[in-house]
Order: sequence, then structure tokens, then C-alpha cells
Amino acid sequence: MAPDRIVLELTERQRVNDYDSLVSALMPLRELGLRVAVDDAGSGFSSMRHILELRPDIIKLDRSVITGIHANPGQRALGAAMVKFAPEISATIVAEGIETEASASMPDKATSPAAPQPTSPTGLHGVYCRQGFRQA
Repeated sequence: MAPDRIVLELTERQRVNDYDSLVSALMPLRELGLRVAVDDAGSGFSSMRHILELRPDIIKLDRSVITGIHANPGQRALGAAMVKFAPEISATIVAEGIETEASASMPDKATSPAAPQPTSPTGLHGVYCRQGFRQA
């Protein structure tokens, strides 16, 4: 199997005491093409530090951030911020927990007035979810 088809998931629920060592250990694997994902983003012990330090290829937003996003302005703001942030570090967002039509059909007001308006019904343009890839 080609290394670029392998994704190593690191959970945000585990404490990392030495990011430099972890980044160094991952470097040869990444150079081979292996991709790194941070799982459970938004629910974990280290919060966003994993994402900032590890610069993953994939950020998997925890279902606690996504479930009910259609009804919670705070969750919508966080989701929109992460969608805007991910391309800045060349990452892809995976939204865990999009399991209802209501969650998948966030209104256009999912982003702040200053942010670009979403181009898809979900407001999460090009975001992976449990049912597959959704793209506008």
C-alpha cells in the first residue's frame, strides 16, 4: 500500500508532554507520504495545541462540536472558524457526527458576517462527514 493512503490518527484526548519529540518521530513517516490526522478535535485534553503543534493533514472535529450544530450559534461559529482555519495550515476538515438532515443543512448564517458565505447547503464546503464527502 502506498504511504499516502495511510493516515495516522492521533487523539486529542491524550496528553503530549514533548511536542518536539513527537514531531521529530512523525517527520520520517510524513516524508514517506503518510498523512497525520488529529482525532476528536474540540473535545480533548490539549484543545487546539495538538493542531497548532502537529499541523495535521486532517482535522477530525469531534461529534460534540458537530451534533446539533444547526441549533447552536456557538457550535456554528466554532465550525465556521475551523473550516476557515484548516486551509491556512493545508489541512482538511472531517466533521464527525453529521447524521441528521438538520445538521447537514446548516443555514447560510453558519458563518460570521465578516467570513465568506458558505457555498454549500452544509456551510462546510468540501468537508468529509460520516455519510461521505460533501462538496458544493
